[in-house]
Amino acid sequence: MKEVLDEYEKARRDIYTPLVERVPKERHDQIFIFFISCGTGWKDIVFKLVEDLDKIWAGYKKKSGKEAWRLLQVKEKFGGLSFYPALPEEGTGDAKARKEQSYAAIDFAETQAWKTCERCGKPGHTTSVHYQIATVCDPCEKRMKERSKKGTTPTLFG
Repeated sequence: MKEVLDEYEKARRDIYTPLVERVPKERHDQIFIFFISCGTGWKDIVFKLVEDLDKIWAGYKKKSGKEAWRLLQVKEKFGGLSFYPALPEEGTGDAKARKEQSYAAIDFAETQAWKTCERCGKPGHTTSVHYQIATVCDPCEKRMKERSKKGTTPTLFG
């Protein structure tokens, strides 16, 4: 069965395609549905976080020889950004300090997302429209409410 994508979804997938290589291959089957599933408005926050994590882990060599960190999932959850990395388990002091820096960077990015419209990237606020919690700007919230009044599911993406 062929997937039918609207223009927003096509753009969202194009924007986040560089993250695909960072997600373990066994998760690629439905990657844009379950593993990379947040709006284009957060792209700058997400890519800045990825860049920050790359800097934090630069030069770190895992015993296995694999990448220092991997992306497991980045998504919207209850109106906020949720970013889940796989970080090294090695117990060296260096790894421990890098993990603490990583979690601080993730916390900062997730905090920024609470103030940024997930759809367009403008300053936003968290709201609830027809049982859906989202962080959006006023125009995007209005659009969601209009869709809800028409009996259409008020998704952020449609």
